[in-house]
Amino acid sequence: MIGVLAIIGILSAAVAPKVIEAIRDAKVTSAISSINAARSATLQYYAKYDRIPTDADVVALATTG
Repeated sequence: MIGVLAIIGILSAAVAPKVIEAIRDAKVTSAISSINAARSATLQYYAKYDRIPTDADVVALATTG
């Protein structure tokens, strides 16, 4: 029983850094995706209204749906 627990401990210690790295990479990928979506939305707004949206425009769009 102790041997099995030792093996599980060793394996989890070896896998933990990879899991942490994968979580970090996923967060970075998500942040980049969010920035690209905001950039795309801003460019579409600019193409439609010929100006960059202000905070008031963003609030108005959020409340009207």
